[in-house]
Amino acid sequence: MPDVLARVFKIKLDLLLEDLIDNHVLGKLIGVAYTIEFQKREFTNETTIDSNDYLVYKRRDDKRTIQLKDVSIDNTFIVPYNRGLIVKYQAHINIEWCNQGQLIKYMFKYVTKGPDKATLAIEKANDANSVKPESNTTTNEVDDYIACRYISSSEACWRIYGFSIHHHNPVIVKLVFHLESEQQVCFQENVPLPIILGRVNPIGTMFIQWFETNKEDPFGRELTYVQFPEKFLWNESEKIWNRRKNNIRVIGRLIYVHPTSGERFYLRMLLNIVRGATSFEDVRKVNGVLYNTYKEACFHHDVRALWDLHWKSFSDDIELRQRRVSSMQNFVIGDQRLECLTLYDVDLQLRKRGNEPCWIEIPPELYVEPGDNGKKVVVNTIYYDLHKRCNEAYYFKDRAILTPLNEDVNLINREVLEQFSGESRVYRSVDSICKSTVNYESMEIMYPPEYLNTIRVSGVPNHELELKIGAPIILMRNLKEDIKR
Repeated sequence: MPDVLARVFKIKLDLLLEDLIDNHVLGKLIGVAYTIEFQKREFTNETTIDSNDYLVYKRRDDKRTIQLKDVSIDNTFIVPYNRGLIVKYQAHINIEWCNQGQLIKYMFKYVTKGPDKATLAIEKANDANSVKPESNTTTNEVDDYIACRYISSSEACWRIYGFSIHHHNPVIVKLVFHLESEQQVCFQENVPLPIILGRVNPIGTMFIQWFETNKEDPFGRELTYVQFPEKFLWNESEKIWNRRKNNIRVIGRLIYVHPTSGERFYLRMLLNIVRGATSFEDVRKVNGVLYNTYKEACFHHDVRALWDLHWKSFSDDIELRQRRVSSMQNFVIGDQRLECLTLYDVDLQLRKRGNEPCWIEIPPELYVEPGDNGKKVVVNTIYYDLHKRCNEAYYFKDRAILTPLNEDVNLINREVLEQFSGESRVYRSVDSICKSTVNYESMEIMYPPEYLNTIRVSGVPNHELELKIGAPIILMRNLKEDIKR
């Protein structure tokens, strides 16, 4: 009875939302979103987030079991749950703590990955007198195979009754914007140009109507474009903003613009802070001064205040990357150093895109004059009094120099090593082509040891390792099991 199942599930869903939103069963909520998925596969046995942020379940196997009839049940059958909700709704309800914003992709990427499909093979039946076709007969796959969308009976009833597949609260309003005289116009390729131009309303865009509304209604002049949907409702048919009659929670979200998009990117930045603009020129004004470009206007705003407010949002994965580099899972970075690393990362990203972060200043206490030899100055600053303190256990533990290029690593290592006393000793690798390689003989001729010794790639040590007594070494992997770390 799929129709009954669909209705019962809808009743339980509405009651569950009432418990969560109104009765605060799991605490006070600030937002709700759900997506209905009609499961057509078995549960998995792991709980991880893979490289694409998909959720993979895990059930611990701690050898603790109970006997249920003739079946031995352990924790591999169990997922995180709330006993009260399970007992009340008599349903499979597992609970996960969403500790990453990217986990929202589970609902919007995995669940809505596309309709399930079934492939049907259509073949002609052969009678007893017919001759079996030869094996080399050409098969027309377009004719023989039809990809059909599979909709279960429960899903069919759910859609027939008009129940929502997706729901979210608060309301999210997508805010469209554009540069001056660059409104988007959609048309079919066979429509004559005069007809297209005749039906275009140059001021009928959501963005320009924000300007027009601010001219007429002072109520909106204290709001940014992002905040505007909180008090005003966009009427798509009439192409105007109207004041909201009901006080509901609304979140405005500007459409994404890539940093390489030039002026559109800087316009997007300004729309987060400019209030009550009535024209494109107003957006480019800062303290009464009109600038020629949105980029100039951005740099004359108090960007430092914005950086202080939002820099931690840029640093989400900095500490994680440093843990991977150092192979220390408990590695913690202080706020001051974390801000510097974040600043450096932003600088690299902007330079890759041809933008200079001229509005970011390095704190004076962290700045080092490069002089004639910048690397040597950095080494002497970080490893001061190295020749006197190289035997102290915690001297190297408290300092390090990070650099993105291997060639810089080698130069800095050599500069530090020169400050150690005594003679150095060079250790060389033994490089050769693996004998199990396909075409081993020809590969060995093409890539002799002399060539292999010159290879410099990330993750592979150089051919020569120069050391002195007292120089610190980090052992990343044991070559022999009897050698202790």
